[in-house]
Amino acid sequence: MGTTTPFQYDGFANVFELDENMAYVKDKMEEDIKRYGLCKPEDLATFCSEELFHALHCEYLGVAFGKGLITFEEVAYWGYEMIRQMKAGEASGD
Repeated sequence: MGTTTPFQYDGFANVFELDENMAYVKDKMEEDIKRYGLCKPEDLATFCSEELFHALHCEYLGVAFGKGLITFEEVAYWGYEMIRQMKAGEASGD
């Protein structure tokens, strides 16, 4: 596997179809959003501030969840792991 992440990063980053120019296919993106919906900040409030939610565009995780690309548990683990690593870096002076 060769990765330290506990889940496929594709489930977080490659949610929407891209065209040959690496741009989102707008009508497919809109269809996906209509079909699966978007996350709201309160959906992830347990481990993600509203500011971070918007900075990372976490609203699109609703589509990733709906498509089965990633689970809530995987996102929660990723979030907590990021926080743990940041705190470890602060403690070591990095």
